[in-house]
Amino acid sequence: MELLKLLTDYSESGAYPMHMPGHKRNPAFLQIPNPSAVDITEIHGFDNLHAAEGVLKQSMDRAAALWGARKSHFLVNGSSSGILAALSALLPVGGTVAIDRSAHKSAYHAIELRSLTPHYLCRPIDPETGVFGSLSPDELERVLSAHPEVGAVFITSPTYEGVVSDIRSLSKVAHSHGAFLIVDEAHGAHLGFSSAFPRSAVTGGADIVVQSLHKTLPTFTQSAILHICSRRVQEEKIAKFLSYYQTTSPSYLMMAGMDACVSLLIRQSGELFDAYMNRLNRFRERTAGLAHIRPLSGDSPVMFGFDPGKLYFSLRNTTLTGETFGQILREEFQIEPEMTTADGCLCMTSIADTDEGFDRLAAAVMAIDARLGETSPASRSAATALPELPEMVFTPAEAAEYQCETVPLYESVGRIAGEFVWAYPPDIPLLVPGERIDSGLIAAFTALQESGVRLHSDSEGMAETVRVLEY
Repeated sequence: MELLKLLTDYSESGAYPMHMPGHKRNPAFLQIPNPSAVDITEIHGFDNLHAAEGVLKQSMDRAAALWGARKSHFLVNGSSSGILAALSALLPVGGTVAIDRSAHKSAYHAIELRSLTPHYLCRPIDPETGVFGSLSPDELERVLSAHPEVGAVFITSPTYEGVVSDIRSLSKVAHSHGAFLIVDEAHGAHLGFSSAFPRSAVTGGADIVVQSLHKTLPTFTQSAILHICSRRVQEEKIAKFLSYYQTTSPSYLMMAGMDACVSLLIRQSGELFDAYMNRLNRFRERTAGLAHIRPLSGDSPVMFGFDPGKLYFSLRNTTLTGETFGQILREEFQIEPEMTTADGCLCMTSIADTDEGFDRLAAAVMAIDARLGETSPASRSAATALPELPEMVFTPAEAAEYQCETVPLYESVGRIAGEFVWAYPPDIPLLVPGERIDSGLIAAFTALQESGVRLHSDSEGMAETVRVLEY
């Protein structure tokens, strides 16, 4: 079947999108006339993204004023291009980075491309839900004190599940050690527009913040933005590396969508976010009596803050896996979730959601909860627990210089990984090239896959084989 027909059939199927993009296929929030009529290239009068001085510069300047940044750049290759540019601009080749181990794989790609040495920042795990908590300033202080050569800190806030870290305190720690702070706020472009939501890292002390507008705001998929927030950043270096990592033929449809989103927020952010918060509050009130399914609320002692727009349902105390829960939503209630994990399911919301969408999800969750019985939480909690961080024998760039061989997964214990292994979504590596594979890691891979989590590797050999270094 042709892709366009498949997309059209799906849009007409009645399935409700509890997933990105943030426009939620709601025509009231993102309208473009006949696409072919306005799809152009950099012709006279329409500016150049890589040397903006006209309409695109004006649009990006309005975005910077809206979010409170010193300068903002539209990204047409998603947040990944902004992350690559930020790490490349702020660190020299061969530099050192303190990086959130839960970072998106694009940050790891920058580490390999720029021959960086990573030192990992680890998060606590909420024992009730298995979700990673906030990155603590004490953990950052520990790593930076042990590695004074670190030139930049890279963290993710909010996480996929909506967990927010204390950016103000983290920035003070990073800057006290002379390091830049880069925040992957891909899931937080909507933060800061209402007091009911956490503060954005843009005004929280970060040096660079990268946001995926398309994840939580009404723009086209792949639309993102990079904000320069401090005077410590050399703007010309950011512009240079953005020209490396972005296409020279940016989509004007995409940029028009971003411009329209900025205009919408300038005009109506107050009323839109008030209505959005009312829907979220009504949803939480309706589902407050759940007996078995536990919605993540951010009340854990290991969480500094929480984005109420993320609806993550923990299933640790139930007989369901996240994959099964997602399948029920999809097949019985025509709701498509964003992500399923071994122990939970994530539904993403935005200002473009409707009352009907929230009501449908509330009814579905309550119906599933009513038919559930409890089981021992220890059995699946233990089965899906992640092991300690693998030993880093080589940096990713060093590992890339070796020849690799493919071996059965069960024969890889003790060998050095030659490829990434990650769960998709959210594209967070479980194994990085250059790390030693141990039996605990293999056991975790097996348990995750048995719970319905999809694991991928560069060679797509999971779960039978893995690429290891020949040395």
